[in-house]
Amino acid sequence: MIKILLKIWPALIPVIIYLVWVYVANRKDIKVLDEYFEKRKRYGFYTLIATGLLIILLLFWEGINLKPSSGNFIPTHSDEKGNIIPSEIK
Repeated sequence: MIKILLKIWPALIPVIIYLVWVYVANRKDIKVLDEYFEKRKRYGFYTLIATGLLIILLLFWEGINLKPSSGNFIPTHSDEKGNIIPSEIK
Protein backbone atom coordinates (compact mmCIF):
# COMPACT_ATOMS: atom_id res chain seq x y z
CA MET A 1 0.00 0.00 0.00
CA ILE A 2 2.84 2.37 0.83
CA LYS A 3 4.46 1.74 -2.58
CA ILE A 4 1.24 2.64 -4.35
CA LEU A 5 0.83 5.82 -2.31
CA LEU A 6 4.43 6.83 -2.99
CA LYS A 7 3.80 6.47 -6.73
CA ILE A 8 0.50 8.38 -6.86
CA TRP A 9 1.06 11.06 -4.20
CA PRO A 10 1.56 13.87 -6.76
CA ALA A 11 -1.94 13.18 -8.07
CA LEU A 12 -3.38 13.27 -4.56
CA ILE A 13 -2.06 16.73 -3.69
CA PRO A 14 -4.75 18.68 -5.65
CA VAL A 15 -7.47 16.41 -4.26
CA ILE A 16 -6.31 16.99 -0.69
CA ILE A 17 -6.08 20.76 -1.24
CA TYR A 18 -9.61 20.78 -2.68
CA LEU A 19 -11.02 18.73 0.20
CA VAL A 20 -9.39 21.03 2.76
CA TRP A 21 -10.77 24.08 0.95
CA VAL A 22 -14.29 22.64 0.86
CA TYR A 23 -14.07 21.75 4.56
CA VAL A 24 -12.92 25.25 5.52
CA ALA A 25 -15.43 26.94 3.22
CA ASN A 26 -18.34 24.92 4.58
CA ARG A 27 -17.26 25.42 8.18
CA LYS A 28 -17.31 29.20 8.00
CA ASP A 29 -20.50 31.08 7.26
CA ILE A 30 -19.13 33.98 5.29
CA LYS A 31 -21.34 36.00 2.96
CA VAL A 32 -18.60 36.26 0.34
CA LEU A 33 -18.25 32.48 0.16
CA ASP A 34 -22.02 32.07 -0.08
CA GLU A 35 -22.12 34.46 -3.04
CA TYR A 36 -19.20 32.63 -4.62
CA PHE A 37 -20.94 29.27 -4.28
CA GLU A 38 -24.10 30.68 -5.85
CA LYS A 39 -22.10 32.03 -8.80
CA ARG A 40 -20.26 28.73 -9.07
CA LYS A 41 -23.54 26.84 -9.32
CA ARG A 42 -24.83 29.24 -11.99
CA TYR A 43 -21.60 29.15 -14.01
CA GLY A 44 -21.48 25.37 -13.72
CA PHE A 45 -24.99 25.20 -15.15
CA TYR A 46 -24.06 27.56 -18.01
CA THR A 47 -20.94 25.52 -18.73
CA LEU A 48 -22.99 22.33 -18.83
CA ILE A 49 -25.51 23.87 -21.25
CA ALA A 50 -22.74 25.29 -23.48
CA THR A 51 -20.96 21.93 -23.57
CA GLY A 52 -24.18 20.13 -24.50
CA LEU A 53 -24.90 22.63 -27.27
CA LEU A 54 -21.36 22.28 -28.58
CA ILE A 55 -21.67 18.49 -28.68
CA ILE A 56 -25.01 18.72 -30.50
CA LEU A 57 -23.55 21.22 -32.99
CA LEU A 58 -20.48 19.07 -33.68
CA LEU A 59 -22.56 15.91 -34.15
CA PHE A 60 -24.88 17.79 -36.50
CA TRP A 61 -21.89 19.15 -38.45
CA GLU A 62 -20.35 15.67 -38.75
CA GLY A 63 -23.67 14.24 -39.91
CA ILE A 64 -23.99 16.83 -42.65
CA ASN A 65 -20.40 16.56 -43.89
CA LEU A 66 -20.08 12.78 -43.61
CA LYS A 67 -19.47 11.20 -46.97
CA PRO A 68 -20.54 7.56 -47.23
CA SER A 69 -17.87 5.07 -48.19
CA SER A 70 -18.20 3.61 -51.66
CA GLY A 71 -16.74 0.23 -50.69
CA ASN A 72 -18.12 -3.06 -49.52
CA PHE A 73 -17.35 -4.45 -46.10
CA ILE A 74 -15.82 -7.92 -46.06
CA PRO A 75 -15.94 -9.43 -42.55
CA THR A 76 -13.17 -11.49 -40.99
CA HIS A 77 -13.03 -14.95 -42.54
CA SER A 78 -10.64 -17.83 -43.06
CA ASP A 79 -9.17 -19.11 -46.32
CA GLU A 80 -8.81 -22.71 -47.48
CA LYS A 81 -5.68 -23.29 -45.37
CA GLY A 82 -7.36 -22.04 -42.20
CA ASN A 83 -5.55 -18.70 -42.07
CA ILE A 84 -7.63 -15.87 -40.64
CA ILE A 85 -8.05 -12.96 -43.04
CA PRO A 86 -8.92 -9.69 -41.27
CA SER A 87 -11.92 -7.62 -42.24
CA GLU A 88 -11.53 -4.92 -44.86
CA ILE A 89 -13.43 -2.43 -46.97
CA LYS A 90 -13.04 -2.75 -50.74
